[in-house]
Amino acid sequence: MEANQKTDVLILIANVLLVLSALPTLLLALETRRSGPEGPVGFHLLTAPLALLQVIAIAIAIHRGILDFTHLGRPVLYFLLVPYLIAMTLLPVFGLERNFVGPLSKAAMVAVVLACFATVNRLPGVLLATAILSLASLGGVATVASLLKNSIQNSIRSAAADSERMTAFEESQSKFQAAEWAKLPENPELWQLIQFTHPFDKELKRQCLEKIAALPELEQKMIALLDTGWAEHSLAYLDDHYPLRYAPLTPAYARFLDKELQEWAPQLRHNPHAGNWAVNLYRHFSVAEKIIKDGGDLRAPLQGWLRLFEEAKGLGMLKHRVKAML
Repeated sequence: MEANQKTDVLILIANVLLVLSALPTLLLALETRRSGPEGPVGFHLLTAPLALLQVIAIAIAIHRGILDFTHLGRPVLYFLLVPYLIAMTLLPVFGLERNFVGPLSKAAMVAVVLACFATVNRLPGVLLATAILSLASLGGVATVASLLKNSIQNSIRSAAADSERMTAFEESQSKFQAAEWAKLPENPELWQLIQFTHPFDKELKRQCLEKIAALPELEQKMIALLDTGWAEHSLAYLDDHYPLRYAPLTPAYARFLDKELQEWAPQLRHNPHAGNWAVNLYRHFSVAEKIIKDGGDLRAPLQGWLRLFEEAKGLGMLKHRVKAML
């Protein structure tokens, strides 16, 4: 007797949930208005709770063993409620379509709601009702699969488009750099060559590095360059290819760091997005590390940078790097 009463209570709860879900769902099925040009924005905030009420009601039916005749096992049946939830969240959205999908989706909404009542209450035609609910779950699986497929295809297309744009950019830049390289005098100065140390064309890069390495008094020329506006252009070369000792560059590089600090401080200090500029400063301290490892003393300018990094946000990595050097 107690077990029967418990079952009756579960049936009552399931039916109450279905009524709460069915009435708004049927109203949506009868809705004749269409979504605006922006689409059914936020519509899922209404349909998802309605679908969830149906899911709970069907879960009660599974718990009562009403669907045990399917021989799928209750864990599988519970799992199928996930795609069912997705399907019944999206089905009313499809009902807003202007083509044949709209009326078809609305008819499916009515059929599914009736199938829920038939299943929960063991009404005649429960086999058909269960088949309809299974189709709804399969529809959810198909929807998720379609979304994943579209997402993967869009990612592939986006990656291919990015690759094509990058290839086109590299080709145009290679042509431009080759044309500018051809304009250099027969014996160019370091400041002229320093612009071509990292081109897209590997052969041009090889020629440029050879010309720089062959410059007489390269060390003195580099020291002089660090006191000019071309200093920042030399950072990549100093970091990757400089063939001489770094310690002799110390005084000039200290002046360069002081000058850069004055220019960067107003932009970074108290800037909540200062971390976005970190990539622009990595080379500054990579070269500084090489100079310090070779015996140079950059403590004075680095202390100024450390104070700035302690005030700025999002530059913790650079702050720890400078601390390590000090």
